Amino acid sequence: IDIDGSVVVQATSPLNADVHADNDLKINSGGSLRASGFGSAFTKILNDSGIPYDEMFQPNWNPEGDPVALESAPKRHPRPTNPSLASAIADVKFPGTSYWTGTVDLGGTQNDPAVWFFQGDLFSLGDITLTGHAIVFVGNTFHLEHNLTSTGTLALHVHNDLKVIKGT
Repeated sequence: IDIDGSVVVQATSPLNADVHADNDLKINSGGSLRASGFGSAFTKILNDSGIPYDEMFQPNWNPEGDPVALESAPKRHPRPTNPSLASAIADVKFPGTSYWTGTVDLGGTQNDPAVWFFQGDLFSLGDITLTGHAIVFVGNTFHLEHNLTSTGTLALHVHNDLKVIKGT
């Protein structure tokens, strides 16, 4: 995950909204990240923002007092996402490059979320509001250059990079 813009990831207590990268989690100079959960990466967290981790990651639930920024800590890490497995279970599939803008109804319910799979890159073309409940897999890179708001439940898995560009 490569963050140049401003990202806020929130969950209602007692739930956490964790931010995880299968490779590096990079918060660049001029970027900011605020999450009501833990931050983790399979490799390392690179923080050039000047914002301390305890301000960036503030879990709603942390009864054991675990560190809020975790590098290669297997007890909290999900397995890396396999795009071919994600495609096999998807309710909605998009081959090639795709684009999101405006309001997108993901469908699904909280107990039975829809599964979306984007085989290639996913680009934002304008501000995006996601409704419904879904697990969204991006098989390549998600280029987020606009505001993204979710009014339901969203699990976002990006196989390669999530690039948050300045201004978002």
